[in-house]
Amino acid sequence: MSALDLAKDPVQETLAVLAKEGTNARLREALGGDPVKNAFGAPLPISLLTAKALPCVCVYRLEDRDQDKGDWAFQHVTTWRFDYFSTAVPVSRIDRRWPLLQQVWFAMLASIRDDRVPGINDCKPLESGRYVLGTARVQYTFVPGADSTYPSFRGQLQIERAYDEPTCYTGKALADFDTLWTDWNIQPDDNLEVEASDEIKPNG
Repeated sequence: MSALDLAKDPVQETLAVLAKEGTNARLREALGGDPVKNAFGAPLPISLLTAKALPCVCVYRLEDRDQDKGDWAFQHVTTWRFDYFSTAVPVSRIDRRWPLLQQVWFAMLASIRDDRVPGINDCKPLESGRYVLGTARVQYTFVPGADSTYPSFRGQLQIERAYDEPTCYTGKALADFDTLWTDWNIQPDDNLEVEASDEIKPNG
């Protein structure tokens, strides 16, 4: 393994856990099985995924940007993508598979907004008072194959974070960002006040 492969994205790791384990916990009984077998942290096309990897979700950062809120306060906004691929079905049965896509997306979004995996733990990895889940949207589609199709969707979610000081995360998947601030030799201003909100905006 190269040293370049040692970088970590704790928020992505947490979102992947919520997207996979949380979705499975919510739908396993109704579907009689897990709708998400694997979670990956990069935008992988269906051509690079084997049948054994499906169904899966790819959870990855699409964009980061900073918004100036005035008074030296900034809002960091990250756009996240959730690419879901179900197993292959014949074209004649694609209409039967289509309802699954909405169920998986709604369960996935609920897991992220609840910030927990039902039945596994009650910790809230993203809960800090500094995260706001923004607009979410999804597009249902399918990927054509040689003799079958792969019903899929591409979901998108914005997560905002006001950063006036480092945030201490909880949960196994998240690292303590105080370490990063120390490594970067950044000294946050303890007197800087940024209004925090845990409001969850409705889908747009």
